[in-house]
Amino acid sequence: ALKVLFWMYCAAVLLVAIFQYYIFFQSERLQVKDAVPAWVFPVYPLLVVAPMAGTMIPSQPTAAGYSMWVAAVMLQGLAWTVSIMVYAMYMQRLMTSELPSPPTRPGMYISVGPAGYTAAGLISLGTQAPNVLPSNAFGVSNVPDGQIVRALGIIAGTFVIMFSVWFFFISSVAIVAGVKRMTFTLSWWAFVFPNAGLTLAAIQLGKAFSSPGINGVCTALTLFLVVMWLITAAAHIRALWQGSIL
Repeated sequence: ALKVLFWMYCAAVLLVAIFQYYIFFQSERLQVKDAVPAWVFPVYPLLVVAPMAGTMIPSQPTAAGYSMWVAAVMLQGLAWTVSIMVYAMYMQRLMTSELPSPPTRPGMYISVGPAGYTAAGLISLGTQAPNVLPSNAFGVSNVPDGQIVRALGIIAGTFVIMFSVWFFFISSVAIVAGVKRMTFTLSWWAFVFPNAGLTLAAIQLGKAFSSPGINGVCTALTLFLVVMWLITAAAHIRALWQGSIL
């Protein structure tokens, strides 16, 4: 069941990434001065393929797990590459134009998600590699392919995660600077879901390095997510009650 659902999910989100961007390219004329991290949304569901596969693969037979592993690497690569291009436009906007308006600044946290989910996926898939990859997966004899890929995955995830941390702090500083002018918008949910990617990456990193310090940071990030979910949910209900949204 997990295998079937995994492949259904991959097919669905790949079609979304193709056709939703096609519609943008054909019908929209967006300005770089208005660039926001949300421009990555059509490819955002692909960003969770690798973390999802890392969770599912241990329950799968070897052949099925191997196919899922390869697909997860490929689709995560697509999502990360598109995200980098959106990052470039967003950075150009930040360099040449003003910050988003204070009510929408929580949406800046969306920029945390791509690097966070990618780091989590790389480390998770790397950790699974020794159990999934055939001994001669790349046609090189006398080489422990799985162990090499494990090391590469952990190093690559470690390399990427600080990009997510950097955007987390830039977004946090921008929000604190404008907090007195903030009112609820749906972008407040970006307090939670993109930062979940950073939290998952930190959890994977703590496991890979067996680090009590990183695990302590993971605990703090998890508490932050819970608190912000409750605050955002309460603000959302209040905004509905007052008729300020919808």
